[in-house]
Amino acid sequence: MGAAPVKTLVAQLLDETDLTEKEVDSFWKPCMESVASWAADNGFDYKRYTFAELEPHLPDLSSIEHLLTRWQRLCISRICMFNNTAYDKIVVMDADIIIYGNPQLGDAPFGVWQEERWFPLNRFPLLPYPQCGLYYSTKGPEVYQWCCEQFSNPSKEFEYVRLTYELLAKTYPHWTRDSEARSIGVHGLCDQAIISSYIANHEFENITNHVKWKWNFTDGLGTTYPEPDSFVHFCGDKKFKSYGKWKCYLLFQKLDSFYTKNLHKLKSKRII
Repeated sequence: MGAAPVKTLVAQLLDETDLTEKEVDSFWKPCMESVASWAADNGFDYKRYTFAELEPHLPDLSSIEHLLTRWQRLCISRICMFNNTAYDKIVVMDADIIIYGNPQLGDAPFGVWQEERWFPLNRFPLLPYPQCGLYYSTKGPEVYQWCCEQFSNPSKEFEYVRLTYELLAKTYPHWTRDSEARSIGVHGLCDQAIISSYIANHEFENITNHVKWKWNFTDGLGTTYPEPDSFVHFCGDKKFKSYGKWKCYLLFQKLDSFYTKNLHKLKSKRII
């Protein structure tokens, strides 16, 4: 007899409190529909969570409450999606990711894109600082418990991360985005900070088909044109511009393909 199929859940969180209906319909909904369709094509279950569903499962955040914004609480709550014993594998994915082709993930106990970023700075690389738009685990409940324990019995890595943000908040009480940008940990103490501590203590798969797509590519990384079968992540603040550029990219791909296939015919008819 063959091995039993791995029961997989693809989970996403979208809190519409601060979003308009137009924003949801024109951007978030198409992205999430592509993920739900990808999940169905691969025989995975799909669930969209609300913050109200996840909030009761948050660890006790009272010790760091003064460091958290509402958005950071939302991010941390995504780890609670791992608190589910009904599945062999749980995939947590940002709502601003669109599926390109049919990307696949490995079967490691944990996977996330390390992206060659480090905390607190690339010039001072102490801890790997992952891109947490996409991560998965085949040991979801164990990962959830480990992350929750960081707030009562922290690892050295998480204690260092927490203390770093404590000192930053004390020294720079009026942080701006410009000053934040000088640090890799620009999003503050959220799920990335917790997962950074986790992968410093556990082996993980590096999800290299998780690709960032930004409308202007001004982060010094250059333009990354994804290969088919990628998770395309619309990073940054101008997500609608990034999505528009993505649609143009797909359109020009079709035009280029048509041109290549029909070049001889177009020349014979003196169209070009």
